[in-house]
Formats: sequence, C-alpha cells, structure tokens
Amino acid sequence: MSARKVPSLRHHKARGLAVVTLGGKDFYCGKFGSPESRREYDRVVGEWLAAGRPEVVGAPHRLTVAELLVSYMRFAEADLPPSNVTSFRERISGGEDRQSRDRMQP
Repeated sequence: MSARKVPSLRHHKARGLAVVTLGGKDFYCGKFGSPESRREYDRVVGEWLAAGRPEVVGAPHRLTVAELLVSYMRFAEADLPPSNVTSFRERISGGEDRQSRDRMQP
C-alpha cells in the first residue's frame, strides 16, 4: 500500500459489518452500508491519520520474564505466607528450596 493511500472500508460478509484495517488492527464500524458505519470509519481513519499513520495501532507491551517475576513477587509478598515467598525466591535465584535439601541429606 502506498504511503498516500487511505485503507478502504470493507464488507465483513460473515458478520455483515463494515471493517477497516489500520496499522494491522481491524476496526469494526457498524452495519455495512449504514450511515453510522461511514461516520465511524471517518472517525477512526481521522484519528489514525492525525497520529501520523502508525504502523501498529495500540501495540501491546511485551512482558519480559523479569517483569513477570517482579510482579509476582509483589503479589506474593502482599498476599502469601512468608514461607511460600521464601521458597519461591530461592527457586528463582537458582538455589534449592529447603525441602529439596532436606530430602538429599542422608
């Protein structure tokens, strides 16, 4: 698609809806052929153009494993018994938990 071309309003036949794809995301604009769908199309395309034609609209943040672990630790420290938190902390730091060490000793 050229940089100057505005994506067209299409008919999603299975749903009977008008749809436009902007930045890789589909926007459903209402019943195909209705004045409301055309107004909604004009609105979403206008916002997209005003934003500088972003390639990805509303791209989700990609959560890293480290961010997930930090979030879980905050939850665990607030809501779980301290022994569970300690055990989890030992496991993610590469250490063994207390029960595993006890089972290994003669």
